[in-house]
Amino acid sequence: MVVTGGAATGKSTVTSRFAFHGLSTASADAVVGELWADPASATALCGVLGLPYPIDRDAMRARLIDPDFREGVANALHPFVVERLESMQPQVVEIPLLFEACLQSVAQNIVVTDCPVELQLKRLTERLGSEEKARNLLATQLPNAVRIAFANWVVDTQNDLSSTYRQVDKVVASLGFHLADADQC
Repeated sequence: MVVTGGAATGKSTVTSRFAFHGLSTASADAVVGELWADPASATALCGVLGLPYPIDRDAMRARLIDPDFREGVANALHPFVVERLESMQPQVVEIPLLFEACLQSVAQNIVVTDCPVELQLKRLTERLGSEEKARNLLATQLPNAVRIAFANWVVDTQNDLSSTYRQVDKVVASLGFHLADADQC
């Protein structure tokens, strides 16, 4: 199963709830983080992308507006990420750019996290420290309505955490997995 959604829509929260129920989980973002944390891999990747090492994440994020640069990053990262995730064999994997990377064929079941764009922008602005950076990042992603069209389940994350958890619990139950004791939250 894959958890996907736009930036700041609650993917990590939803994925952690699946883990709470005992399902093995993995994150494409964590795999990318491993790549950037390894100096040899990061240096090689910077060379492929024409970026100085060490990487300036803000500068790279700003360049992601350029579709050609974004495609270059995807071509450099995605094969490594897919190979690593396949070797891990998680029951649930968080892949933020599932559709942007055309990886939906790897997913039998798709859970899309969703919230109103205004809330997404607010969360992302808090995370990045700038509304301009948040808007620029959102401009590089598909609208959630596109993701939802392909979803098996949609988890609405605009309300409190317990509401989000209840929705994930329903997905877990519908798949026939045992629900963990919710009092342990």
